[in-house]
Amino acid sequence: MNSNHSTLVEQLQQLKQQGENSLKQQDQKFKTLINELSDRVQNNKESFTLLNGKENELDQFYHQLESQLNKVEGVVETLQNIENFSQMIRTNPESAEAYYQRGLNHQKLGDKTGAMEDYTEALHLDSTYARAYHTRGVILAEIGNRKQAVEDLRLAAKYYFEQGDIESYEQARNLSKEFYEVRHSPVNTETAEVIDSQDEMSQEMNSAPMDLVTVGGLFDDETDSEENISILG
Repeated sequence: MNSNHSTLVEQLQQLKQQGENSLKQQDQKFKTLINELSDRVQNNKESFTLLNGKENELDQFYHQLESQLNKVEGVVETLQNIENFSQMIRTNPESAEAYYQRGLNHQKLGDKTGAMEDYTEALHLDSTYARAYHTRGVILAEIGNRKQAVEDLRLAAKYYFEQGDIESYEQARNLSKEFYEVRHSPVNTETAEVIDSQDEMSQEMNSAPMDLVTVGGLFDDETDSEENISILG
């Protein structure tokens, strides 16, 4: 009996030890598996983040391409407009409107020289074309010729007023006043230029027709020193 009991105890201890070893092995396997799964999850997160970044880059690139395509389409459309108005001019060379519209499209492309040539031709055909004076005046100011810009904008304001376009009249009038003040600012004008301008103003006052709208009237300032200068000055 004692011998059998001892044998059973040893067997139980062996089974217990085997069970503990087996549990340890299983536990180690589970830990290894969990670590592997954790690494995979982390790698998947990093891959997802990387893919998400690539997706954003592709989305930005797509929008850039779309923007460039729209610009190209806009240029093509503008060039087509120029050709259409050129055809209209060939058919009807006396059309001031066709020259003006072609000028707008030249200006849209950044071709200021071509735009000014068309606006000038439109004014040769119609000397009361307010919009042509207005747009040509803006370009003249952009290239630094504010004196001529002021003259064009004054004429634009005059003809806008006569045609009843009060909103455009006010825009042209305000631009004319702004460019005139900038041109005659002490910061931007030498003394000799001021004297020349005063001489020009004196000549304009002496030669101004009485029935024309005056700059004083355009600027709505009764104390303005330009009060008696003709709009054609």
